Amino acid sequence: EISLLVKNNKVIDMGYQCKSCVYCQASVSLLSQNIKNKNLEEIKELINTCENIFENTKVILEKKWQIFKEIFDKKKYIKERMFATSNENCIESIKITMIKIEKDTFKKALLAGIFSAFTIGVLTVLTYKSALGLFLAASFGSSMVLLFGFPESPFAQPKNVFFGHLVTALVGVIFVTIVPLPIYINIALAVGMGIFLMILLNVVHPPAGGNPIMVIIGSVSYDYLLSPIIFGCIIIILLAILINKFLLKKNYPLK
Repeated sequence: EISLLVKNNKVIDMGYQCKSCVYCQASVSLLSQNIKNKNLEEIKELINTCENIFENTKVILEKKWQIFKEIFDKKKYIKERMFATSNENCIESIKITMIKIEKDTFKKALLAGIFSAFTIGVLTVLTYKSALGLFLAASFGSSMVLLFGFPESPFAQPKNVFFGHLVTALVGVIFVTIVPLPIYINIALAVGMGIFLMILLNVVHPPAGGNPIMVIIGSVSYDYLLSPIIFGCIIIILLAILINKFLLKKNYPLK
């Protein structure tokens, strides 16, 4: 199987996997050295030529593909066939899975990265450059993926972000302060309980699932619920609404 990385309809990189067939390996190795910056239509023409080698069709190579002449020599192929598992394996190794870099996908990824960095940057500045307290939790980084990458997801809605983080962090604090079990048992039970409550209360926010782990390992107190959880959630939700709704003109929060 060959995977092509395509940009602007031209091949910019290639990866491949093939079975233990000397002929197939030689073919794709040679192909990888000669298809970069080639147009997709040119690649398709070459694939058709590859398929014709196993049919009663005369193979005529264009000048630009003459480097493959020996590989497409049927007599040479028959001579080397003892190393191949089957003709089908060779054809299979030349099937292409194209990975296109779409402009919309690139734009979406770029904007998500920029606004995620900006939002976490606000929290880090408040945490490290002010005396206002702690505003940063590790799970907020995961929340950025949903808030700016997939704001249309039901898991990215303000209610889910706020109560998802609050409920799971609260579960972690309760286990730290009340449940007298070994830490390795507390962590497992707290994560399970947090997920149970998020689903039960319809406030599922996947990044919040890790909060009990951080809370129990850090042995934090109830103050952790106020800062960073509540204050941090309020800030990231407000920024998500301002950026998604007013700047990017997206339907966020969902109505």
